[in-house]
Amino acid sequence: FITYAVDLFVQYMGSYRGFSTEELTIAISQVHLISNMKSYLFEIIVCGLIALILVGIIIIMRRKVKKKFSLLWGGLFFILASISVHYSSNKVNTILLNGYPAPIKSGAIIYNYLIKESVVEHRLLPDDIVPSNKPIDKNIIWVIDESVTGSFLGINNYEKQTTPFLTEELQQNPNLRNLGVVNSISNCSNYSNLFLRTGMTTNKEYKALNNLPSILSYAKNAAYKIVMLDSQITAGEMTNFLTPEEMSLIDELHTLDRSVIPAERDLQMNNELAAILDKYQEDKLFVIYIKFGCHWPYLLNFDNSKAKFLPIQPSTFTRMVPENKELIINTYCNSIYHNVDIFFKDLISLVSPEKNYLIYTSDHGQSILESDTPRTHCSNSVDEIPLNEFNVPLIVYTSGQDSVKRLNNYSQIQMYPTTLKLMGYDSTIYMKYGPTLEESMSERQSWITGTGKKVNFK
Repeated sequence: FITYAVDLFVQYMGSYRGFSTEELTIAISQVHLISNMKSYLFEIIVCGLIALILVGIIIIMRRKVKKKFSLLWGGLFFILASISVHYSSNKVNTILLNGYPAPIKSGAIIYNYLIKESVVEHRLLPDDIVPSNKPIDKNIIWVIDESVTGSFLGINNYEKQTTPFLTEELQQNPNLRNLGVVNSISNCSNYSNLFLRTGMTTNKEYKALNNLPSILSYAKNAAYKIVMLDSQITAGEMTNFLTPEEMSLIDELHTLDRSVIPAERDLQMNNELAAILDKYQEDKLFVIYIKFGCHWPYLLNFDNSKAKFLPIQPSTFTRMVPENKELIINTYCNSIYHNVDIFFKDLISLVSPEKNYLIYTSDHGQSILESDTPRTHCSNSVDEIPLNEFNVPLIVYTSGQDSVKRLNNYSQIQMYPTTLKLMGYDSTIYMKYGPTLEESMSERQSWITGTGKKVNFK
């Protein structure tokens, strides 16, 4: 019953493969957000009832049949079938599991997950690879937002004024540069953050992923102090496929207690960032700041009494169905206003552009009822993924931005080579990861999460 219920729910949410190693990985890494599943309570109940009916039919059929296998033989056939599926999946990848009944494929999925976790490389750079050029005389800060669709920002010509502060600031502040709507490196949080951290650009073979050195290792070899701020987790938690070896490179990891509500997490973390910048004034800093951002359910991300766009969802139980689309989009727009626009107003007051080179983006965008499923991102159906899942902003905040030209067709993928160049690595190293932000991208592609396949971004 459990395996059928989970498999049906995953398919209902837009994964044509149903329960898979990829879905298990996402679930385990996001287990601390399990309370958010109440937004899909109706879908969970429906899938549970269907699974219950299915199992009930099987039980009734078994009781009606006069001649039947004993439980011993039945168990033996189940084990043999599971083993066969496991070895088949190793030959044809986990996509083969799509056609098998949930109980038979579940063992192989769990086994593949455990093996996958154990074979990840350390992601460390050899000690003899060091910068040959002088690094930028500034701290380097990556701010990676959560679930922010670039085309929903007012600064990118969205119909609602979701970013009034940024719109005005861009006209007056020469240190702030909007590079527009770009493609995210993938469409699911864990993989986007992992690919960003390892420079898994689309000019590489997918199988190279486990062998790519982390940006943290490049930063350490360049004598940077490394700080990670993560508004999404609390002490003792870890996400985004960080390895123990990567963790050993981090000088400070800052998280927030669960008592801090979503609407306040990023503004509180801004204060942590300001304190870090003040503490390490004599050091070169590389900071990765993972925001809580506009994480679903959107209604939790702002003070509902201060909603700018009305009407909004009456509760987090509001179903993701077409008749509620206006409510959900308005709620999402309020989340962007509070967690992008107001966030930036606070951030700019705390971070000096003369001392810091800050790059802002999001892990992925959101598809709000643009397909036949209520799933907002992490879709892996190759032919039917709304491009808004890959639609994110890209903003640079620093002084002296002459090298960042006002070009079109930027890509989030350019963050990695740009950062390596800022750290002082020469072109023989950073150009392996693609062009920096001094150039535009002739072709923009993204990885479809968990498939090893790419999608073209317009």
